Amino acid sequence: MKYFFAITYMLLLANASLTAQNRTVPGSTPFVISPNAICNNTENYIPYNPKYTPVKRIRLAIHIFGKDDGSGNLQNTPEHLDYIQKVFNHVAWFYNNLDTMRPASPLYSYISDSRIRFVIDTIFFHQNTDDWDFRKYTAKFSAQKNDTIYSENSAFQRAQKLYNKYVAENRQLSIRLKDSALHIFLLEAKYFSNRGMAESINTKRWVFNIGAFDMYAKGKNHWDPGMVLAHELGHALGLVHPYDYEQCADLPASPKGVTNNMMDTYPNEGRGITPCQLGILHYNLCGKSGRIGDVVIRDWCSNHPDTIVKIPSGDTVFFAGEKYFLGDVYIETGAVLVIKCTVSLPAGASFYIAEKGTLILDGGILTNLCGQKWNGVKLEKRGKFLGIFNRKSKSVLDIRNNGKIENATINITEAKFE
Repeated sequence: MKYFFAITYMLLLANASLTAQNRTVPGSTPFVISPNAICNNTENYIPYNPKYTPVKRIRLAIHIFGKDDGSGNLQNTPEHLDYIQKVFNHVAWFYNNLDTMRPASPLYSYISDSRIRFVIDTIFFHQNTDDWDFRKYTAKFSAQKNDTIYSENSAFQRAQKLYNKYVAENRQLSIRLKDSALHIFLLEAKYFSNRGMAESINTKRWVFNIGAFDMYAKGKNHWDPGMVLAHELGHALGLVHPYDYEQCADLPASPKGVTNNMMDTYPNEGRGITPCQLGILHYNLCGKSGRIGDVVIRDWCSNHPDTIVKIPSGDTVFFAGEKYFLGDVYIETGAVLVIKCTVSLPAGASFYIAEKGTLILDGGILTNLCGQKWNGVKLEKRGKFLGIFNRKSKSVLDIRNNGKIENATINITEAKFE
């Protein structure tokens, strides 16, 4: 018998993981729960409880186009850089301070913070008169008005060409910025002031704002460009106009400008985002749809000891969507946590289960998604947290329906084998 346990011990160390199906780890008891949730359901990514939804930070690369002599747009000066920062501070403010929807659907419930942030990584200043004038190649002649008018199709073609030139085909641009940043283009155009566009939803490529410098020249207005960019970033992350079609049940389709939704338009566009829309954003940013997840800064690959997630005593909590935590998770006495999907912890982090606390991996996976080893699950015994094979612990770890613990360095030094 001693040889059997010695072999088991060595295998566990070699694999540094534990996988179980429909079994209960020693020291736990069976627990009956509801059927498995669907990890691909966007509703399970709605940030109803902010402490269980770590902030997702999106990396931005800003491209500012001036004329050949550098004039005609914001420049690399302290005053202009301060203005650019204020514009994006307002973008952040829109997403951090959501407004109550007006009018509100009966299915709507208010969430104050999107849990999404935007981080300026790099600002590029380009000097090219042809590229500066966005209108030059995006207009067609109108015989009726004897003037040029805006052509949406040609505008998108123009935007794609600029993206290809300055990003996709730019050999001097780092792979990191090409693949892991959302690119914001600030251009100017005669008769165009504070307009925006984004490439087709959820493709991770570009967002354009035309006329930010015009807003600066007219009183340093950073509010309006911030609103336009917040709207266009919503498109890039996966949202549509509510007047185009009904994407969410809690935001019925309506005529233009009727709601204060961030994705609506003049005269009532504002800071409203519904829970369904937030679920779509977080689902996409988890890499579940398209490539927009590539632009999220991987904060969860580093251990942040000050970001402990606690499941309070007496609560039963379900994680039915993917979670990428930045530090330890602690299940208090009498609390129950049911994990249905993937939960990632950084290297050095642990999953602590207090005595009479319960963790159920019902098809869920505890892992590290950064190619690292995390510290595994620790069960409490008389105030000390030991390895998962602590047979005398009153903590409960129940693994079922192909749930598993992987990429973990499992501490079994105090386990007793008899």
